[in-house]
Amino acid sequence: MKPALFTAAVIVTLGTASSVLAACSDPAGPGVDWSACDLTRVNLEGVDLSSANLSRANLTYANMRGADLREANLTGADLRWAALEGAHLPYANLTDADLSGASLSGARLSRATWTDGRTCAIGSVSPRVSVSYSSLPAPCPANR
Repeated sequence: MKPALFTAAVIVTLGTASSVLAACSDPAGPGVDWSACDLTRVNLEGVDLSSANLSRANLTYANMRGADLREANLTGADLRWAALEGAHLPYANLTDADLSGASLSGARLSRATWTDGRTCAIGSVSPRVSVSYSSLPAPCPANR
């Protein structure tokens, strides 16, 4: 391999590795990729995380009250004991997310995909309850 080609390959490889490692420290904002990041107890109250990738992220005890999570990917996320009161979740994907003990009071769930894969009806708003350990009832009516 020629020296210039080898150097270019090393730079591309290192650049790719550092960008993957840096994702969890990226600032909060629309479209951020925090997949599989440990965000335990993070304060994201009122933050715009629309279209964010939070799949498999650890968000236990996170404060996400009033956060904008429109079209966010929360597939397989750990949201145990998270505060999601008043959060905006239209078109968010919560498939296989763990919401044990989470509070979703007043969360807007229009067209969101619930943990069991069902789609919430247009205009769905979560009742003023927390999700229990024993069961994860859909807090919104499913589309038929």
